[in-house]
Amino acid sequence: MVGFAARARPRGAPHAFTLIEVLVVVAIIALLIAILVPTLSQARENARAVVCSSNLKQLGQATQMYVTDHKSRLPGPLHPMIFRETYDEFYRSRDADDANPNAGFYRRCHLVYYVRKYLTERSKTAQLTDKISTCPTADATMSTNIKQIIRGGGWSGYEGYRPFHYIVNSIQVSPGLGSGNTGDNVLSQGPPYQGTNPAFYFGVIYHGYTMEMWGGTTDADGLSEFDRRNGLRAGQRIPKKIERVNRAGNEWMFADAWYGEVRKPPVKPAGTWPYFQGDNSSLSPNGLMMIPNYAYHNTRRSYVLTIAAAKEDTRPGSPRFTEGQTNAVHFDGHVEGKRVWKGTANPCWANDPVHYSICGPVQ
Repeated sequence: MVGFAARARPRGAPHAFTLIEVLVVVAIIALLIAILVPTLSQARENARAVVCSSNLKQLGQATQMYVTDHKSRLPGPLHPMIFRETYDEFYRSRDADDANPNAGFYRRCHLVYYVRKYLTERSKTAQLTDKISTCPTADATMSTNIKQIIRGGGWSGYEGYRPFHYIVNSIQVSPGLGSGNTGDNVLSQGPPYQGTNPAFYFGVIYHGYTMEMWGGTTDADGLSEFDRRNGLRAGQRIPKKIERVNRAGNEWMFADAWYGEVRKPPVKPAGTWPYFQGDNSSLSPNGLMMIPNYAYHNTRRSYVLTIAAAKEDTRPGSPRFTEGQTNAVHFDGHVEGKRVWKGTANPCWANDPVHYSICGPVQ
């Protein structure tokens, strides 16, 4: 009989997949990837956020140990940035008590100088301290840092600028909307509030000042050369005793560093970095941000990391302010992730003339 009888497949011969079967498998794999990749990305970010919180916790604990050893006095005077890499060649050549007035009060401007021994740091280059001062999420977010830009000749700035991910709550309220100011704290405008009462919990010092200029000689009013140059009241430059920090469980000590501007009105700094920034500062060389311009923990959004983008998106309800979290360690030692940043729990109020005359700037 003539016909199309099916040929028997030899025993042991491989079975070939049909095109439809291959396409089904590919579709299943694509579906699994679409489901798993966001979940894995979120899991990875959660792990980074935990490390950032742990680092802040360690910095807070080290600070509390310092306070115990120094009769309740907070470490300082401090620059608000918690710089990394302050034990490199540049800083080693300009050590803490350099007598050269052109060298400056470099290393002792920064928190790590005071607390590194409590972090069991043994490296001369402070490798452990630098690791604890690094937030993996911020590190993954940023494409470059100020040290790399200056070393590469991409911006002409002070050679001692270093990358940082955390900031110190040691701020004085500064009225006005110009670069370097915080704006005033006014209850009707709402948070975030920048500038504490008392001002400068950890004291204050800036690069380029020696110890002698900072506080070696004072005039009849108790003002040093540093005080007079920076318009400070007597005693404001000195670190405070921790008992002077009111509502310690609500007041932040160190936090993730990020910058934004929010219109209340008027426009005011919205992130943890409290000072208005220009278009080409050490925080924004050539307009490129050196810290994130949004609350960056536990958010799936990303933003253009320029100062222009930060100044354009000032809506109070913008996701850059409301969706991400900001990690902060408080003066009582606990760490908390805050969904909407509100700033200090102890504002220096502009409409309180009695306290403003103490915590506010010299008029």
